[in-house]
Parts: sequence; C-alpha cells; structure tokens
Amino acid sequence: MAFKMSKTDLKTRSIYHRLRSRIEEHICLSFATYTTYKELERVLKNILKVYYSGKQKC
Repeated sequence: MAFKMSKTDLKTRSIYHRLRSRIEEHICLSFATYTTYKELERVLKNILKVYYSGKQKC
C-alpha cells in the first residue's frame, strides 16, 4: 500500500516490460527511488522539527 501511495506522490505511471532484465531493472530503480524519497522525507522532517523547536514564540 505504501508503494502505491508513493507512486502517486512521485507522479509516476505504470510501465510494462516484457524482458526479464528490464523488469528487474525497473523494480530495482523503483525501489531505489522509493528508498531515496522516503529517506529525504525523514531527514527533512527532522530538520524542520529542530528548526521550529528552536524558534521563540512572540
């Protein structure tokens, strides 16, 4: 389920391959993209949390 949600977030579409090597490459690339996206999301969330926790309220 999480991967389908991220495909929407990444604005990707379904791609159909016939050769086994292309299918494996597509899965590998999709997984690498998904992992990078989620890691960037996690890091930015932590950075923003630190940034906003250090601000003084008026």
